[in-house]
Amino acid sequence: MQVYVFYTVVTGDDARIAYTDQPPLGSESGRGVIVLLHGFPQTSYQFRHVIKPIQKAGYRVIVPNYRGAGKSSKPQSGFTKTTMAADILCLLDQLSIKEPVHMVGHDIGGMIAYAFATRYPDRTASTVWGECPLPSTSAYEENCKEHSVQQFHFHFHSVPDLPEALVTGREETYLRHFFDKLSYNQSAITQEDLAY
Repeated sequence: MQVYVFYTVVTGDDARIAYTDQPPLGSESGRGVIVLLHGFPQTSYQFRHVIKPIQKAGYRVIVPNYRGAGKSSKPQSGFTKTTMAADILCLLDQLSIKEPVHMVGHDIGGMIAYAFATRYPDRTASTVWGECPLPSTSAYEENCKEHSVQQFHFHFHSVPDLPEALVTGREETYLRHFFDKLSYNQSAITQEDLAY
């Protein structure tokens, strides 16, 4: 398994955003920058199998852990998608990436990618997201109504301190619930992946 080195940038409100920065490979280099934004309950680890092919296609690949996830800091606030999009802008600025980037988001990462594209259109070359109805849209509202039991974690994580108290020491059971419930191919998430 490829191991990536993580670096950290500090945002305007002192959140630390961990990221890996992988250069383009091969003769097609210089095609641009792709930012991969993970979903919940994943981290940037979810993109481990696609980073190398994207590099080989000639792209620089930036893969952060958004605030609250992975090796990034877990502040008490700042979890609006516009704030999290500003974190990505801060990361790009600190890396001196001024050209428009391709934003690819999964789940919550898709919400951040959308917020980035709408707030910073001059810094966005394209936006792609999956498994993510956007909040405040009719699709989102309908999804929440239709699948309210399956979306329990939205409300669960809104209660201060309780989720941590109930999940601490039981992280594997909690995460396995999501992967078993939502995965088309449950064997795609190995025990090693779950442990990570």
